[in-house]
Amino acid sequence: MAIAIPFFLYKYYFCTMKNLILLLLLTLLLSSCDNTQRDLEALNAKREKLRKMKGEKDISAAKEIDKMFTSFYEKHPVDTNIPSFLFEHADLYLNELDNSEKAVDLLVRLYSNYPKHNKAPMALYLCAFTQENKLRKMDLAKAKYELLVKKYPNHQYSKDALKMLFWWDRGGTDAMVKRMMDSLQHSSSIK
Repeated sequence: MAIAIPFFLYKYYFCTMKNLILLLLLTLLLSSCDNTQRDLEALNAKREKLRKMKGEKDISAAKEIDKMFTSFYEKHPVDTNIPSFLFEHADLYLNELDNSEKAVDLLVRLYSNYPKHNKAPMALYLCAFTQENKLRKMDLAKAKYELLVKKYPNHQYSKDALKMLFWWDRGGTDAMVKRMMDSLQHSSSIK
């Protein structure tokens, strides 16, 4: 025995369900944003604490920030802060944790995944510089400098990379290249 339900009740039932689903989705979205904000605040607080310790290395704090960066990437893979965080994370590995290989990995990830980000050319240059001066992987460094010139021909770092490539092509020794890099860094810090 079927019970006939008037049409207006069906309409009310489905509208209520649709609103309930929308409300549930909105709640999930807002709680997700809240978690992102909370993660950002915790990460920023730790980063600020480490910055205030200028001149002192705190390996345990640096390792904790490393874990927080990694966790943030996993939890929020499309967050707009990730390119800047990758750059800062690489800096953490270069200056606090003394792990140039990991720094290069993060820099490669930045310029590969976010080639239009304003830090991409700098990441590519720093990657090449690190491979050259810290890791002594000259062939990889030269390839990165060439890639920088090709991908970002009008960028200031491309001009610096061209100078490095010129020295190498002219048979510049490592000592000559090092002096050239020091003078480039000095001239860019004056501007």
